[in-house]
Order: sequence, then structure tokens, then C-alpha cells
Amino acid sequence: MLWWCLETAMSSIDLLMPHSGNMVLVDEILEYGVDYAVLKSVVKENNAFLQDGFLPNYVLAEMMAQTLVVLRGLGNQENANTIGFLLALRNFEVFKNNSKIGDEIILKVKVSTQDNNGLGIYECQASIGSEIIAKASITALNPNKEYLEEILQRA
Repeated sequence: MLWWCLETAMSSIDLLMPHSGNMVLVDEILEYGVDYAVLKSVVKENNAFLQDGFLPNYVLAEMMAQTLVVLRGLGNQENANTIGFLLALRNFEVFKNNSKIGDEIILKVKVSTQDNNGLGIYECQASIGSEIIAKASITALNPNKEYLEEILQRA
């Protein structure tokens, strides 16, 4: 069940993820549902990953991962702002080398499969306007607190 009202979530995206400061690379939730989310990220002058005024689009992998973190937090209050593990990035294709300051990157993530322990596969896409600039399949684990404790006890 989605527990956030859209207005609250849009103004409090940082409450949905453990990232802070310059590591928050997504800006706004545009749309979401039980198994998908659409977020926007504007490339800003203070982006920590800028190189000579351009954002290398390999950074889109992290933006996609943050989009799925937001989706997971929207869908389950207990998992909002908790640790997650990016396990695999598959079929990562980049169709444009760089983005420039001011570009509005639209990030889409859709659940392909997900189990009760928080293991999931997500199909991701990034675009600027109608141009798809990257896509990937991400496998991630965002365990609930009980499962995380179980994992850590085994380690």
C-alpha cells in the first residue's frame, strides 16, 4: 500500500532514501504506483559528478538506483530511508555520453519481479525529452529490518 500522499513525498524525497547532501541525485517524484515510479533529476552546477561542465552518463546508473530506492520507500513505510544493496547492473546501455547543466533527466523504474525479503529486479530507463539516453536492469536487495538483522547475524 502506498503510504505517502504525493504532495508530501514530492517535497520530502530525502526522507525516502538514506542518501544526503550532494549524493541525492533525484529531485522530484512525477508519478508512482505500486510497481513503478517516474522521477526527475535536473543537472545542476553543484553536481558532485560534473566533469568540465558535463555529467558523464555512467552516473545514470546511480540515478536509476536512487529511483528504485524511492519507489521502495513509497511502497513500504518500514523500508523508507533504509539501507539497500545494488547487487547487479545488467544490460546497461548508454546512448548519449554526457548530459549538460540544466538538462531535465526523467528516470523511470518498473518492478520486473520482487520477493517478500526485498530482493527485486527492476527495469530502468533515463530520458531527456523524448530521447532515451540510457537503460538498464538492476537487481537490488532492500531488506526489511528483520531480514537485514538475520543477514548481519550470519556474516
